[in-house]
Amino acid sequence: MVRKSFPWVAFGLCSAMVLAQIGVQLADTGHLPSYLDATLDARLALVRSGARDTALIADAGEAWRVFTCIFAHTGWLHLLFNVGFLFPALVVAERRFGAQRTMAATVLLTSMSSVFSLAWTPEVSAGASGLAFGWIAALGVYALRRGATTSGRLQHGIGLALFPFLGLILALSVGNPQLDHASHAGGLLSGLILGGFLPTRTLRHRRHEHPTRPSPHPRSWTLAAAACGVLTLFTAQALAGGRSTPTTVQVVEQVAVDIPPTYRPALDDLGRVVYRGHSNLVRLTVDTVPRYRDAPVDAPRAWAVRERLAPLVEASILTTRTSPAAAPTLEEPCESHAFTRGSNPVNLEVCAVSVATQKVVVTLETPAEWTERYRPMLLRVLGSIRPAPSANAE
Repeated sequence: MVRKSFPWVAFGLCSAMVLAQIGVQLADTGHLPSYLDATLDARLALVRSGARDTALIADAGEAWRVFTCIFAHTGWLHLLFNVGFLFPALVVAERRFGAQRTMAATVLLTSMSSVFSLAWTPEVSAGASGLAFGWIAALGVYALRRGATTSGRLQHGIGLALFPFLGLILALSVGNPQLDHASHAGGLLSGLILGGFLPTRTLRHRRHEHPTRPSPHPRSWTLAAAACGVLTLFTAQALAGGRSTPTTVQVVEQVAVDIPPTYRPALDDLGRVVYRGHSNLVRLTVDTVPRYRDAPVDAPRAWAVRERLAPLVEASILTTRTSPAAAPTLEEPCESHAFTRGSNPVNLEVCAVSVATQKVVVTLETPAEWTERYRPMLLRVLGSIRPAPSANAE
């Protein structure tokens, strides 16, 4: 009789998820959201815990979130559901296919669920449900492939795990746009494919038939997982839309600017045009300072403060903060302003650029903790301001 080995991968991975949740609670990073909670404070707290944020991947290059997201959960109930279904699936997989194959397959499933999420997800996503979908689907296909040679207990256990889990997620999905359906679909689809490649001659059978022969080293699984993981990291920004062609906008007849590719025009709280990307937490504006006949031209940044910022303060949408450390000042031609939107600190960068005789003002509002992350994007926008082709032709 072959002694069952301890499921180190299952235990280690699920323990890491529990420890990550404990760390979030001890760090007091803010109120984590429930499935139906999409407030600004809740989303920021979730991002701090390592959640996958398509905006930060696209705009700030934080590709590592495609893997850390499985350790971030919205609360203990969310964690309990995911670990409750993932742990037994990992235990079955590890005892049948070995720790190395199980770890490699976990990387593959996480990569694929993240790829789907980056392409079609809501802006913030967290949890290991996509991974759980993948493993349950893979084991279901494996059980069907083995057919009569598979123990009835395994088939019965997979059935008991699969249908309640799918039913639970479906019930939670009804009327809830905050769930990451793309991650679930990616995990499920990749699990169905992966299940066709899982070896039917398990470790237990090989050891029983050849007790003195060492098990073959699953190098191909490890190499495939490593290649898929690296490829996902390198392409994450492109998948999130961060490296596609920028949108060229002609601000006035003489000036053009490249808007980041994921940003689209929208209306702000006062009905004025702003640009927003995947995240509703970031607002970008591009204006030209009006020139009036027989009147001095306003200083560009002073004009932006008066015309862009002051109305938001007067409407109590923004509240001025006085903490100097909260708003680090960018180099010229920018200056930083510290505000509070609701109960959340935000920084608003005001930058001025001259193109020929035209003064162009760019403002960027971000959560205060994201200011440094968005500096490269802001500098790219400023660097793209140029005379419009029609102006050059003249």
